[in-house]
Amino acid sequence: MEGGQVDPNVFKGLDNITYLALGSNNLIRVPTSALRHVGQLVYLDLSGNELTTLESGDFDNMTNVQELDLSANKLTTVSREALANMSSLRSLVLSDNPIVYVGPDAFGPQLTEVKLQDTKLRIIDGAAFNSSPQVNRLTLSNNHLQYLPETVFQPLTSYKDYETLELAGNPWVCDCQLAGFAAWLKTPNVSAIPEFHCISPPALEGRVVRDLATNQLNCSCGAEEIPRIDTGGSTTEVPIGERALLRCKVNACPDAAVLWTAARGLFLTSQSEFPDMYVQADGTLVIPVVTPGDAGRYTCMAVNAFGTAEAGVVLNVTARQPLTTPPTGQAVGIHTTDRFISIFTTVLMFLIAFMK
Repeated sequence: MEGGQVDPNVFKGLDNITYLALGSNNLIRVPTSALRHVGQLVYLDLSGNELTTLESGDFDNMTNVQELDLSANKLTTVSREALANMSSLRSLVLSDNPIVYVGPDAFGPQLTEVKLQDTKLRIIDGAAFNSSPQVNRLTLSNNHLQYLPETVFQPLTSYKDYETLELAGNPWVCDCQLAGFAAWLKTPNVSAIPEFHCISPPALEGRVVRDLATNQLNCSCGAEEIPRIDTGGSTTEVPIGERALLRCKVNACPDAAVLWTAARGLFLTSQSEFPDMYVQADGTLVIPVVTPGDAGRYTCMAVNAFGTAEAGVVLNVTARQPLTTPPTGQAVGIHTTDRFISIFTTVLMFLIAFMK
């Protein structure tokens, strides 16, 4: 393996293998061409590599894979399109990735286990599990979740009898955004969902969410409203090598989570740690040194429990301007000054010699 890629013919003739471990090989993309030779795989390990995005068609020949380990890569979201043809997939491991967002219908209908712990996960769409009702082992611990949508687990037919549901280690904010989910927790059918505790506000810190009355879960910002976005002041054209600032000013009650989708397919929040681009606390996406590959459409998404707003910015990258030659007159002036200094020095030395 060279340059983070796999020789397309490396597995040729190995049609019958069922277990393949390609972990910790610095892979920068899924070795789709090589995997076409091993269509009988049941287990595929791609953990510990450098994958940042998954593309549609990456796993087209992996219809027999039941377990897929993608942990410890650099994925920022879950690509339903990339996994669409994995019709036998039962277990999906995505832990220890900088994933910030799980969108609607993110998983396939055959999945029973999803591991999403130790990520940067900030937002789970309320329809995330609508297409995966059989999931009964779900790990969401040690992420950046502050609330859960009221309906997020309702599609799961087995929520009465979870083998595993881990929610601990998230900074749960017990305010109006969590009120709907807290009310759902009180219904008789969901008693198997484990307890989890408020981290803030201070008055409710340490309290069990299920035990709180609805009127205790309030927001202090006034009238609840869905987010509104203003991208005014964004850089829309920038030379190669310069800095670009893409603005995303959000008004919402309560405050909304801000996520950017980059032209390269990355999803980023202010907790993301990508040196090539980052999101400031005010929602501005910063590209410190623009490259040709940064050109394209960027989308800012603002999400709170009451709605979602999106706004796009198109970044055009231009060639670097060549350095200009100083005007002829300016160059002559410099030489004239140098000549004057030389003459003055000669005269001064003559006077010193004469005085002696």
